[in-house]
Order: sequence, then structure tokens, then C-alpha cells
Amino acid sequence: MVVINFSYKIENFEHYCDSKKWDTNINIIDLAITISREKYVNTFYPSDFDCNNDLHKMALGDYEKEMGLLSRVKCITEPNNNIRSVQFNDLPLYWLTSVSEKHPQNCVLKNIYYFKFLFQKLNLEGKEIHIILPDNGLHFQDVLKEFILKQNIENGSVRFNKPFINLYTFSTYLRYLKNFHGKIGEIRKVIPKVNKSDEVIQHLVFTYYPQTWKGEEIGDYVLNGIEKLAINKGKTCKYIPYFFDYKEFFNFKLSPKFDMNYFACFPSRLQELWLIKELVFLFKEISKTEYDFSNITFVNQIALKQELNKVIHDKMEFLFNYIWLNNYFSTFNSKVNVYYQDEFYPPGRIISKAAKHKANKNIKTIGVQHGLFYEAHTVYAITDNELD
Repeated sequence: MVVINFSYKIENFEHYCDSKKWDTNINIIDLAITISREKYVNTFYPSDFDCNNDLHKMALGDYEKEMGLLSRVKCITEPNNNIRSVQFNDLPLYWLTSVSEKHPQNCVLKNIYYFKFLFQKLNLEGKEIHIILPDNGLHFQDVLKEFILKQNIENGSVRFNKPFINLYTFSTYLRYLKNFHGKIGEIRKVIPKVNKSDEVIQHLVFTYYPQTWKGEEIGDYVLNGIEKLAINKGKTCKYIPYFFDYKEFFNFKLSPKFDMNYFACFPSRLQELWLIKELVFLFKEISKTEYDFSNITFVNQIALKQELNKVIHDKMEFLFNYIWLNNYFSTFNSKVNVYYQDEFYPPGRIISKAAKHKANKNIKTIGVQHGLFYEAHTVYAITDNELD
């Protein structure tokens, strides 16, 4: 027996071990390098099979290439369309999925591709295989199992830590929308009621509220250098609070460093109702559309539909932000530089697309690189197929 771990959360592994009443001598292949060898002495890491990192490099190349192809995968049901045709107000939902983001930890696919290249060295034939997937990667079970069975592994010998259950039904989605509608109604009661300002703003900095916003004295702890430089140059600079979860509105503290005009652009009730109508339409479109995965190893209909459904279920605030930013970016009548981090992640993509969608030539967007580039950080591996 061997346990193969793909999860970066140790509790996924430990809960499964406890349920099986295994001792600490079980054989483990830990793709996520999460499990301690001091406790589980028969734990092997990828480097034990790939000492020169050659297989890892090959896996990264294959993963990046196929995710590039996935970004243009064709619709079977509508041959003139591809995955990018599923749009919310000109924003392709695909660009908000974890498979498009390609984060090495937030999406399990990077390690699944590595597993593909390591497989022949793992000596799994004839063994009972237990696979630990993270909760956000359970929808890749079918494609992973299909690959393993093609390697002469018996069907009954492959088991997963949890079953994949599709919770995204139409009736549950209507409840999601009803709850979101109620949340927006409560926010309308607390959103700041401010007078519009005629101040000409030359520099705008997005701050994640409350994650990177540290109050008036510090500003945004990641990007406050932009504010300091602008002030030193005699330029005007304001912040825009960006909310991942609208519950933060109920603890929100208004600052004079924020552009007050942003709050006046909060989407109207009519826009909110339009959003709900569009999301119902998108749910139905996602359900009925089929894609051609002939060039993709580890994504199938189930996996891709789950990724798209996650967007319209779990990222409603992102889509509402997109409407809000469209309103806001249409108000600028003079040149302004807009700075934001995470330009390759969904929050940054929302900002970029909103600015592009309004086509306001007064706005110049500038993504600020906030971390290190390294080979395995596949978020930054953009292929020609992914470029618009």
C-alpha cells in the first residue's frame, strides 16, 4: 500500500490516516512536501526520485503548454466558440478560474503533471493506492484515475480521500443568488454616503481592505511607496479599497486617503438585478456547453465546469466589483495612473479588464510586481496561447 499526497493542508492527510487507523510506518509519496519525515518515517519527496530536477522541469513545461491550450479549448456544442466565449459583460469567466491562474499551490494541477512524469519511477504496480487531494481539487479525480489506470494499475486498487460531489445545482444556485442579493441590500445601508469631489487625482493605488490596508498613517503596507513618491513630487494620490468579501463593509472605516467618488459609483439596484439575471443565464450556459479536451491530459468536462461554476458561486463579489469599477473608470476626464498588485491573479485581472472595457484613454494601469519570479511559480509562465 502507498499513500500519495497532493494536498498542502496536512489536516487532509491526517484526517484520512485517522479514519483508516494507520500507524506512522505507512509508505507515503508526498508531492506537496507537507508531511514530516520525522513523524512518518517512510515518506518520500519528489526529489528522492528526481534528484537533478529534470522531471520537474519537463512537468512544468508540459503543464504550462497544456494550460495555454486549455485557454482556447473549442466548444463541441458551438464550434465557432471557445472557452473564452463564456463571458460576463465582456469578461471571460475562464480568467477567474484557478486553472487559468496556474498557482502552484492553489491549483493541484501542477503537482498532478509532476506525478505524470514521476510515475515510472514510483513502482506502484500491484499496490493499493490511496490518493489525498485537497478539497478544492476533488473535481480532478476522474482524470487522475483515468491516467493511473492507463499505467496498468487495477481499477479497484485506486482510492481517494473524499468523493467528489457536485453541489452546484440550479436550485442551490438560486439560493446563492438570493443570499447575495440580501447581502448587497445590507451593504447599501452602510456604504459611505459622501459628496462627490472635484479634485483631480493623478495617481490611484488599490489596497486590499482590510488585508493590506494599515490605516491612515501607513496606508497600504505593500504599495505605500507609490503614495510617498507621488506626494514628494507634488502629485495627488488616493487609495481605492478593494473588497474580497463584502462582510468587511460592516467593519469599514472611511479614510480621507480614499477617493470618495469611488463610493458614489457603487452599482445601482438596476445593475444588481441585471447581474443576477446574467448569472442565471451563465449557469445554464455552463451546464449545457461541452468542450474538446483532445489535447489536454488532466482536464475534462466535469473539471472545467466545476471551475467555471466556482467563479459564479464563490466569486460574486469579484463580478460585482467588476461592475463597480466599470462605473468608476468611466468618470475620469483627466490623466490618471492606476497601480495595483496581483496583476496576474483574478483581483488584478478584474481591474485590468474593467479599465480596458471602459476604453477610457485617460486611464493607465500599472501592475506592481510584489514578489519573486522563480521557475516553479507558474502564475508568471504566460504562453503565446494565453495572450489575447
